[in-house]
Amino acid sequence: MRTKSLVTFHLAMPKKQASGRGKKRGADGEGGSSPPSAKVAKTVAEGSSWRASTLKERDLLWLVAERILEEEGVVQWRTADNDSLPWENTGETVMFVPSADRGLDLPSSNFFRGLLGFYKIKYYHLPPNLILHISIFVHLCEAFLGIRPHFHLFRHLFRLKPQPEEDNPALVGGAGVQLRDKALYLEFSTLSSLSGWHAQWFYIGNHKPSLPGWDNAPPQH
Repeated sequence: MRTKSLVTFHLAMPKKQASGRGKKRGADGEGGSSPPSAKVAKTVAEGSSWRASTLKERDLLWLVAERILEEEGVVQWRTADNDSLPWENTGETVMFVPSADRGLDLPSSNFFRGLLGFYKIKYYHLPPNLILHISIFVHLCEAFLGIRPHFHLFRHLFRLKPQPEEDNPALVGGAGVQLRDKALYLEFSTLSSLSGWHAQWFYIGNHKPSLPGWDNAPPQH
């Protein structure tokens, strides 16, 4: 039987490193995992919309071997077959490899779904670095403060910041967070660039409590 923790965000480091099975990062300097077939896809506007997925079945099997993704029989994953937009079946949603590598798991936690609901954003609005922010916050609450992830504490520390511009947020990855003025928090660094992550997506079972589907709208503020 598959067991779930209190929340479905894990440590801020990639799962394979946390389990002691880490490998060297690629020569390109990007953090996390990079499936063998992952490559940068070209669009008219960088990062502004969905890109055709570049993942192959062997890439997903590689993620399973690295313990980033569970077996297909458990979470019902499949490739997007070069779909330029999500065309998920009933009971499916989309997962980005860098997000999974930074701690996102499904079914998602009440805390995660609560953040989406309060800010009126969707899962695909969140870039991998924001997933990392949330993962670190959850770990801070659970492991160091000894409490459940506290929504009001998150709001006290961070504000939602549409990106790349306040008035023109991107459809995919257009919701960032910014530490509020005078707020004190852990110091950590994130990669400024994760080129090609928009094209590293696949379909996965959207088990209850499920995430809402996509509506082709950027984050609102």
